[in-house]
Amino acid sequence: MDTELLIQIKKLIIVVVVCQLAFMLGVLVYKLLRRLREVKLQRGLLERLAAQFSGHYEPGKKLGYPRATVPLAGYDLNVYYRPRTRYKNASTIVEAGVPGNKDLEFYIYTKSMLSDVAKVLGMQDVEIGQHVFDQKFIVKTNKELVIKDFLNQDLCRHILGLPMRNISMRYEKGRFVLAVQQMLTDDRDYQQLVETAKLLIPVLGEKA
Repeated sequence: MDTELLIQIKKLIIVVVVCQLAFMLGVLVYKLLRRLREVKLQRGLLERLAAQFSGHYEPGKKLGYPRATVPLAGYDLNVYYRPRTRYKNASTIVEAGVPGNKDLEFYIYTKSMLSDVAKVLGMQDVEIGQHVFDQKFIVKTNKELVIKDFLNQDLCRHILGLPMRNISMRYEKGRFVLAVQQMLTDDRDYQQLVETAKLLIPVLGEKA
């Protein structure tokens, strides 16, 4: 192999390596800019949410995501966005400790989330008796009568009216979690989630 050909091969290798590095750098910059946009958006949304409900706002450190705490009839609602990871979808979450009967557990998922529901073992499927709700959601619980009493017609109607996709709710070990598998980008969506929790948690506190 002559010297000229070796030089050309080396140049080609250098070009390929430089292109790969440039691509990787571009991906990193894109991810960084996307995270900056997400953090800025979520900080604005959650700061306004906390102010609206006279709650507490934590902006997060540097590129960390913010969190809002909203008071509700003796409970503190923690509201935050969890970004997508390798093993978990992005989610917006409202959660609160609701002490009471820690033996009570339930999971409510939209039927498009079957892979998550399949992980819930040792619980029976329950039909609430409201056709549209039963068509959209899967309910699993260890206390059928309690959950049927909990999910009354008004609560079911409100949950069905939420515009978000892939809604889930669970109560286990005295903690209630309401989640949607998406990043919310509108003040009204956050307000609707908090209003939903405001309807559910006091009733759950009585049942739990």
